[in-house]
Amino acid sequence: MSKSKAQVSIEFMFAIGVILFIFVLLSIVTLERKGEIAFASNLHEAQADCSMLANLIDAVYTSRDANVSVKLRNNATVIAGNRFIEVEKNSQTIAFCTFTSTAVSNGSDSTFKLVRGNVSIRNENNSITLQNA
Repeated sequence: MSKSKAQVSIEFMFAIGVILFIFVLLSIVTLERKGEIAFASNLHEAQADCSMLANLIDAVYTSRDANVSVKLRNNATVIAGNRFIEVEKNSQTIAFCTFTSTAVSNGSDSTFKLVRGNVSIRNENNSITLQNA
């Protein structure tokens, strides 16, 4: 009779082990998926900032003598010579976009960084100036 109790105990331990193994596998899959969702969310936010900034640069350029203020959620680098914007999240560039306006600067440089926060976009004599407010 004591052998049957030991057999039940081994089967019980095996069942608990299988349940723990399944739990660990599900946890790993869930954590991996959570990371993918976070990256997709960051990418979407960065692309939205990039598109908004590019569209506002072009809109201010076409409206002449306009002044617009916008809030960026991420840091951005404007490379005016290439008409290119890079947006970064956590010090990693994750979104790119272009604009059509030609004369863009921060007042002194054609390649410059904008930190997240309020950004002022001005058109003065068909020259677009972007600066952190």
